[in-house]
Amino acid sequence: MRINKQSVITLFFLLCLCACRQVPYPTALITADSLANIMPDSAIHLLESIKTEISTAPEATQMYYRLLCIKAKDKAYILNTTDSLILPILNYYVEKDDKRHLPEAYYYAGRVYRDLGDAPQALPYFYKAMEALPEDTESPLKGKIYSQISTLLLSQKLYEEGLEVLKEGYRYSLLRRDSIDMLFCLRDIGSAYRELERPDSTLHYFREARKLAYAMDNRRMINMTESQVAAVCVQLEDWENAKQALDIAIKSTYLPGLSSTYSIAAEYYYLTGQPDSTIYYCKRIEDVGNVYGKRNACLRMGSISLDRGNPQAALKYINQYLLYNDSVSRLENMETIRKMHSIYNYRLREKENDALKTENSRKTLIMAYSIASGLILLLLFLLYWQHSRRKQLLLNAQLEDIRRLKEEQYQKSTLFIKENKKKIALLEQQLQALGEKDKALRAQLQMQKEITLYANKRAEIEKDEQRMLYSVIQESDIYRLLKEEILPDNRPITREEWKALKETVNDVYDDFTGKLYRYHKLSEHELHICLLLKINMSPIEIARLTSHTKESISSARRRLYEKVFREKGAPGKWDEFIASL
Repeated sequence: MRINKQSVITLFFLLCLCACRQVPYPTALITADSLANIMPDSAIHLLESIKTEISTAPEATQMYYRLLCIKAKDKAYILNTTDSLILPILNYYVEKDDKRHLPEAYYYAGRVYRDLGDAPQALPYFYKAMEALPEDTESPLKGKIYSQISTLLLSQKLYEEGLEVLKEGYRYSLLRRDSIDMLFCLRDIGSAYRELERPDSTLHYFREARKLAYAMDNRRMINMTESQVAAVCVQLEDWENAKQALDIAIKSTYLPGLSSTYSIAAEYYYLTGQPDSTIYYCKRIEDVGNVYGKRNACLRMGSISLDRGNPQAALKYINQYLLYNDSVSRLENMETIRKMHSIYNYRLREKENDALKTENSRKTLIMAYSIASGLILLLLFLLYWQHSRRKQLLLNAQLEDIRRLKEEQYQKSTLFIKENKKKIALLEQQLQALGEKDKALRAQLQMQKEITLYANKRAEIEKDEQRMLYSVIQESDIYRLLKEEILPDNRPITREEWKALKETVNDVYDDFTGKLYRYHKLSEHELHICLLLKINMSPIEIARLTSHTKESISSARRRLYEKVFREKGAPGKWDEFIASL
């Protein structure tokens, strides 16, 4: 490599500076570290010259030497082809917890994996490099880390996340007053907004970058930013500002940027209807453009040839376009495959890591699951026990209510009165036979007779009251309507008439339907049957009034009895129950 006079002077100055300082590493390594940032080729040459000497040096010196070799080659744009060199170095500095070299080791591990096309693996190393740096540091390495992270995120189409990192990087470069970093951050922020299809924001940041380029009076940066401003103005159809920016950008002599600038110029002149100028810049692209620029140039040339009535020339350009398009497709396929390999390798590593984590946490999880399962089973048992207990208590209450209901029903029945009369006759015979003997027993029998007489009297009063209430029902308007009009006409009962019947029955029999609902939730049809039973309608009449068969009415009565009393019974038993309410 040729080294100019200024480089030699710089190298001499660095050597003198290092010789005057007391350092833990050989002077040549310190010099190589400094050279790597400004003259990486010289740093590589110096490191090669001391390779034999370093082989017998302490481990710390050897590791520093190996890190510098990777750094110098990275700075010289020599791509890494394996991670076997950086990983032992990184492991060494991690184990030693070396605050000085660990951030840089993480950084170059990220750079290695980026060269290998393994973005998912590279990103964590860059983040670890950031974490390893002191919080209050103003190291240039921090700005590089921001740049690497944002570039990887944007390459993975994570534009929002990349934007956040870019803005952090811009704030850091602003703090350090690093104009070049600031300009590139502004440019990259604008590019991210362009991918998010926000041209106004894109134009704002490109213009800010252009303003900074002019402030620095850096001609290459001026041409670059003017080219980007022109591209956005063309997209927004702001032809005047696009032309102004293009006139400046087109003067650039920086070869890597010419393809993009000429493509923008060709697009501008094509869209503004200037085919000759379009052809001029398309031909320039044929000389200096990349495959993307040449593809677009051929498409424009083919379109113009068709417009000018020259199908042969158009066919030639279209064929060239297809060839370039195939090349672009192959490049994109290669990039896709590379990304797929990267993701696959990353997943393999993640699988290995997950297996280790799973093995380490398996016993803890089993214990946790066992405890949780035991608690859940205990909770389920308690819930089941409480539910069963509540259900049993409710069932007992219902059975007691039914027992009491049956007892009340029996005490109002004709059978109860007849049996009591027999008891009274038997008690009277016993009293006659006893005569005046055993006054205590006579008093006891007399008391039983009085109680039985009272029970009968109360039952007869209940029956008289039921007869009286029934006579009230018979005198009601709704009863007469049912007997005198609805039944003879054989017409259905209207909703209003059902409502009137319900209100009349509830008024006469003191909330009859409310008592019914205490024992069973009735359907509308079942309620209608009970209301008609209560006003002493026969099953045939009920069938006619409800538009059902007699068998259907009998079945409904039998079913209601079984649901309420939890035992089989004839339909007549339900009628007796309704009569007793």
